[in-house]
Amino acid sequence: MLARALGIEVVEVRSLDLSTIGPATPLLILYPRGELPADDLLRFLRTGGRLAIADDFGASSSLLERLGVRRQNGPFADPPGAVNDNANLPLAVTRQPHPLNAGVDQLATNHPAALESPLAPVFDFGSAERSVVVAGAVGQGRVVLVSDPSVLINNMLQFPGNRRFAENLLRYLAAVPGARILVLRGDFVLHGTVVGSPDPSLDRGAVEFFTAFNAFLSGIGAPTLPEGVLRGMGTLIAILAVLALLLVVPLRGRRYDGRWLHPSARHTQAGFVGKVQLFRGGGVNYLVPALVFRRELEASLVEGLGLQAPAPIVEVERALHRRGAQPTDAQELRRLIGYLDTLAMRDAQGQSPHVAEARMADLFQRGERLLALARREPARAT
Repeated sequence: MLARALGIEVVEVRSLDLSTIGPATPLLILYPRGELPADDLLRFLRTGGRLAIADDFGASSSLLERLGVRRQNGPFADPPGAVNDNANLPLAVTRQPHPLNAGVDQLATNHPAALESPLAPVFDFGSAERSVVVAGAVGQGRVVLVSDPSVLINNMLQFPGNRRFAENLLRYLAAVPGARILVLRGDFVLHGTVVGSPDPSLDRGAVEFFTAFNAFLSGIGAPTLPEGVLRGMGTLIAILAVLALLLVVPLRGRRYDGRWLHPSARHTQAGFVGKVQLFRGGGVNYLVPALVFRRELEASLVEGLGLQAPAPIVEVERALHRRGAQPTDAQELRRLIGYLDTLAMRDAQGQSPHVAEARMADLFQRGERLLALARREPARAT
């Protein structure tokens, strides 16, 4: 009922051939009773898929371990609050802004577990080491882990925060155009193999990167920096994070570097940028950075314009117009998004189109200009 009200197609399946799914088929797994095929699900994420797993005491442990996540059993001392002061119904609170906690201050849980994870905490019991919801990027995809599946059951959706979180989760999973969410619950069967790179060694490098990067982010989160500086650092860090992850992840048959974002071009100082050691020479294909930039550009535009994802491009154009953009800006938006979508489609078809360094720099500059428009104050009516 909730998905139907949002206009999102959700289908529960009991058996799924993994060879038939791709990035446009998000998966929502609830309390799995059988061991999950970690290699295939990680491959699904690397190739752009979106996966959410809500599990407290089920059989997701092997996949969680591959992601560097440790699950803890409750009860938990001194949570931020509890429903009717019941220690078995602790309240989880928002940790940091994320599309999953938009409009939500707290989640009501029921005999939950908790997660200690290198992924970004979204809700927790007062500390990131006791998270209820974590989320992050794995390759080109997105993963969401929920330590208590009961937050999504009908009785718990009577709490306004739980209901809004469920809506946010469905929108987040359905952000890929044409998405149809497949729900797998309890005893289900996964067979076949996800089509994609067979190298399962992503997770170790990803976990090491996420751990170091999250520690860095916590260090710059202090309110001593001006808002403008934080915003600029955020844009740069997002791109650097992508490129750093590409270097810690073994990539078969391609080489990537970050020379198009060389620190000297941004007048940055020594520190995180200098330590990441991104910058290597040689002719390279910037396809993967371009594909990740496509996702980040779309998300940043929607957020900067105050829209709710997923937003049709016509809504983005109208919102840009309210920011004072010209008709040529709308045309530029369609050209840029169209080109990036074409790259994604060709890559999904196995064509691996080449993106030169100059092209990547041009895409980035065009995207930055559109983001600058999105951050303007809306034009006042005269």
